Amino acid sequence: MNDVAALEFTRQHAQPIPAERRAELLATPGFGDVFSDHMVTVRWSAEVGWHDATVGPLAAFSLHPATMALHYGQTIFEGMKAFWRPNGQRALFRPADHARRFNSSARRIAMPTLPEEDFVAAVDQMRRLNRAAADVLVAAGIRGATDVTGFGLLGHGLEMARASATRFVFEASALPRLSGALALAAAGVETGGAAHNRRFVLPQVTVEGDVAPELVTLAHDPQTSGGLLAAVPSDRVAAVEADLTAAGVDHWRIGRVEGDRGPGVELRG
Repeated sequence: MNDVAALEFTRQHAQPIPAERRAELLATPGFGDVFSDHMVTVRWSAEVGWHDATVGPLAAFSLHPATMALHYGQTIFEGMKAFWRPNGQRALFRPADHARRFNSSARRIAMPTLPEEDFVAAVDQMRRLNRAAADVLVAAGIRGATDVTGFGLLGHGLEMARASATRFVFEASALPRLSGALALAAAGVETGGAAHNRRFVLPQVTVEGDVAPELVTLAHDPQTSGGLLAAVPSDRVAAVEADLTAAGVDHWRIGRVEGDRGPGVELRG
């Protein structure tokens, strides 16, 4: 069992299926014939339990010849389905029940179970897209924005800061994170890409005040699709926030842009 309440999901860019081809596939999907262009993978070890939760592009697995599943059939297949409703909404069929059934299978073949809330969170992460937020920002005339992916929050913030010759100041306590993410980081779980991100931003990043090490880790953590980072003029913040709320988009104020200092990023406690 995993002692952590929830997993932190990173996201990697997938090459989406072209819109025209996607429409053709969704018209007559067929069971077992059409697949999403991305997938969730989560690693497990006896030392840290479930970790390295990733939403990434659909790809083939690379398995060692001694993989137990090849010899003893230790695999679990969970056939969750998604449907289009007549009103155009997408619907999932009882994800929590699928999570319970998944764990029942795991127990029967002596495999570690995955907390049901983590299973459902993985499904929730799979369905999230940035389009609604992007539409709001474009309509409001916001031109300073980027998606947060492989370089993590600080890395992509630094790219924006360099391009605009400004300094991005992030408030560590305001950074959004999934439940359990801080516990994982505090336990020493860190993705391999985070070390690269630390080296990338090191010359132009400062940490000020009492910032917990696990928050620094999360700020460097590479994301597969960590949402959008946008710089919004102060006189338009309230209107943009209202439009995001109306569109059903979660949003957070996590810092400010300072134009009177050299390019760089700062994580402040």
